[in-house]
Amino acid sequence: MHQTQTRSGGFQRVMSDIADLCELQWQLLSVDGQEAKRRAVRAAIFIGIGGITALSGLMALMLAIGRVIHEQFDLSLGIAYLITAAVALVIAGLSMLIGAKLVGRANASLSESKQEFAENVRWIRSVLLKPSTSPRNQLRREDFAPEPPHYQNGRR
Repeated sequence: MHQTQTRSGGFQRVMSDIADLCELQWQLLSVDGQEAKRRAVRAAIFIGIGGITALSGLMALMLAIGRVIHEQFDLSLGIAYLITAAVALVIAGLSMLIGAKLVGRANASLSESKQEFAENVRWIRSVLLKPSTSPRNQLRREDFAPEPPHYQNGRR
């Protein structure tokens, strides 16, 4: 019986170490994620420079489209520029709205996954450290009829 308790205690220690390892692995993943964010800043700077340059080119294109509208439809130059700007602003607004919704969904799914993983690690740790208090074991004990006394004596 003493050997069984020693094995059980050893198993619990090993499983506790595994739970610690999982938790440390999660922390490492978080640190790596922060490092990835720092590296992404450099990429974002170059994307920003490209975006500003593209915006300048887009501005020239919109002025050209305004001129074409002015010449083709015999509208005043101000009205042609106003039409061009209104269409561009509607397209930009819709794009930004769609992008904001997509970013929100992406962040929500990632935080849910992180929260679920942390909860699972806590659950595994509690089950390994005190299996008798595990919610699953408590439910299972209630679901089954008590063992007959001759079964309990036979195990010892």
